[in-house]
Amino acid sequence: MLKTSFSLSSIEEKRFGFRTARAFAEKRADLSLINDFCAREKVNLLILRCETIQIDLVHALEKENFSLMDTLLYFRYTVSDEDTLPKKTNISPARQEDESSLLEITKTAFSGYSSHYHADPRLGREKSHEAYLDWASRSCRKEIADEVLIAKSEGKAIGFLSLRKNDRDQVEGPLLAVSPEAQGQGIGKDLMRAAFHWSQEEGAKDFIISTQITNLASQNLWTSLGMKLYHSLYTFHKWFNEE
Repeated sequence: MLKTSFSLSSIEEKRFGFRTARAFAEKRADLSLINDFCAREKVNLLILRCETIQIDLVHALEKENFSLMDTLLYFRYTVSDEDTLPKKTNISPARQEDESSLLEITKTAFSGYSSHYHADPRLGREKSHEAYLDWASRSCRKEIADEVLIAKSEGKAIGFLSLRKNDRDQVEGPLLAVSPEAQGQGIGKDLMRAAFHWSQEEGAKDFIISTQITNLASQNLWTSLGMKLYHSLYTFHKWFNEE
């Protein structure tokens, strides 16, 4: 179970221009600790996540002017020796020179996507979209990813999936994208299968991935591969010192 935690987010402060903090609240009683931290650090925006089953905490957040921005669903797959690399699609580890291709895929694949950033009108859609471009760039440079698998067709990049080792037993796929022109061809499914294989090669037991509750296409894809829904989180935003 996740424990209560909170810290300043320099990346989001730099991106949006507001002093920002991130928090996870395990239970209602911890909310005062988080609010005290925000007051002490003069936080403008707090991004807080909590388990969807914590209804008493959710009600407390609503009373304190937190606004619900999204719901994340987490899926899990148990890897095995039977997870092999797909043969239909050319998939390999991304190289530094692939960064521009990853950015182009991200720009088009997420053009209509709505995250908790996009749901907050004070952050602006353009800057919210830039968050995904930065995510892809830092993943390719291995700053926030252990590996990035890239799918190519006739030498052109058409999709990618970033991979991160959460611990010895678990690998997560934080960012999955397929070019719009290549969607519907099984590229996403092959990238997922390649991720299962990579996880097995790294000695992990589980592979996990998450998405917005509204992203039905990804959820249908993952369940078709045998993944199971096991976890869900709410994302709330709270603005302080509003006039």
